[in-house]
Order: sequence, then C-alpha cells, then structure tokens
Amino acid sequence: MYNEYLAPYKAAVDAGVGSVMSSFNIVDGIPATANKWLLSDLLRKEWGFKGLLVTDYNSIAEMSSHGIAPLKEASVRSLQAGTDMDMVSFGFLNTLEESLQNGEVTEEQINTACRRVLEVKYKLGLFDNPYKYCDTLRASKQLYTTEHRSIARSIASETFVLLKNEKSLLPISTKGKIALIGPMANARNNMCGMWSMMCNPSKHRTLLEGMRSAIGNKGEVLYAKGSNIFYDENREKTATGMRPLERGDNQTLLKEAL
Repeated sequence: MYNEYLAPYKAAVDAGVGSVMSSFNIVDGIPATANKWLLSDLLRKEWGFKGLLVTDYNSIAEMSSHGIAPLKEASVRSLQAGTDMDMVSFGFLNTLEESLQNGEVTEEQINTACRRVLEVKYKLGLFDNPYKYCDTLRASKQLYTTEHRSIARSIASETFVLLKNEKSLLPISTKGKIALIGPMANARNNMCGMWSMMCNPSKHRTLLEGMRSAIGNKGEVLYAKGSNIFYDENREKTATGMRPLERGDNQTLLKEAL
C-alpha cells in the first residue's frame, strides 16, 4: 500500500486538500469508514491531515448489510475511527446521543467532529452567505461553455490507459467495417453516469454517434446492443437509478451482436 496505492492520496494531502472521503472497501478486514488505522493513525497522525473526513454515501448503514455491525454500533465505530460527517446514514444524528449517554463515545469526540464540519463551512464562507454557491445565473453562464468542455475533453483523453495493443489494433483504421457492441454504446441517457444530477443528455453525443462522426464516409460502424447491463431487470433498475436503459431480450440481443 505504501509503495503504490497510497502515494496519490498522500500527494493530495500534501497539496493541502481540505476534505477526504472514506471508501466503501475494507482494509485488513475492517471497513474503511470504521478503520482507525486508516483514518486516524495514517491520515491524521502520520500524514498530518487537518481537514474534514466524510463517509461515502450511506456507508455507515451499509456496514450492517455487510455483517459488520448494526447502525448504532457502526456509528460508534466510525466516530471513534475518526469520521467527522455521516453522509445519508443518519447514524450520527439518530444514535450518537444514546451512545454518549451509555458511555460508548465521549462528548469530546463529538465536539471534535462537529468542529471540523463547522471549520469547513467557515472557510467556504457559508456563515457569511449560506447561499454562496447557489447562484443560478453563474450556473447558466458557466456550465457547458466551449472553454470548459474543451478542458473536460482534454482531461478525459489523459485518463485513457491501453494495457495491451495486439497487432497494433489501435488506433482504429478509419476504413472498412467496425463493430461496436455494448449496452452503453448508444445510451445517451446514461452517458453522464449516476452522479451527474444536473446532466443534460442533449449536450453530448453517444459513443456510437462520436465514432460515426469521426469516421465519416471513410468506413462503416456497425452497432449492436449485445446484452442488458444485468440479466435481472430489478437489479438493473437499481444500478441505473434515475437514468434507466431500454432493455431487450438477452438471447435476441446476443444473436444480433453475433
């Protein structure tokens, strides 16, 4: 972990990052959200992080689903590990008062977490103007601008990693026929991902449209959906959330692709 995995995170802390989110995964058998070595011993004591530590979405409550602890105990373990803010689980809000009365946590631990939350709000200027970042006029002027989209495109291109390029397959030759197969290849509604709540699908192209535009009349892109994201329809609905995909019969989709 020290040699490879932790290096970019330490670089972010060294650069002065103001907040850190604990992940869903486990480290040495302990969920990161309740891992004292990870959140306190390493992050705060060894690396000197002074900012806010927030959980990932509902991760304290999900420790119950993974058989670690029910919400009340999971909240205690998270606070003791160094967590400051409970995102969505409501474990801190609804259980810590009782845990304090039972002596499972201390008032000092709660105050420390609250102080870090308030410090961030102060640094962000929210005490002077609680609506500072809710400027609808600014959003209408700065979202989807040509400059910002150009930068986003450049950043995205730097994230592409090619692990293997057998027989120099890439870059794809812009001639002949190219098969594009996959349930997300022509899913405009889902190009943004689940967490882009204000995404406007009309502002971007699908992968299929982009490839056809790039190749033009030099070649032909043949498309097939190939499969659904999940065999189970309910599981797919949960995974895609507010941006559902059009489903088809799995065998029919496979035959079409083949």
